Amino acid sequence: VDPDSLGAVPIGVPLIVGPGVLTTSMISVGEYGFIFTGSALLANILLAGIVFFFAPGINRLLGKSGSKTVSKLASLFIAAIAVMMIRKGIMLMIKG
Repeated sequence: VDPDSLGAVPIGVPLIVGPGVLTTSMISVGEYGFIFTGSALLANILLAGIVFFFAPGINRLLGKSGSKTVSKLASLFIAAIAVMMIRKGIMLMIKG
């Protein structure tokens, strides 16, 4: 087992189908309707499936350092999204 990738599965799985996805889906259905939200969900599932299917080739193409770089960038984007969601929640609480 590669100790560098030990936490990849527990962190990755909730991001794909976790409570954040369910909450965002429920909010999106109320705001944009079922057709647009369902289409977006299907597109994201298809995109994730394609990436997973081609993951070994992408990993070979990027190499170890490229994979770590992409991983760090993805982590930065996820952290930025988390900060944005927390900020929006606090602003909604303040507005009452």
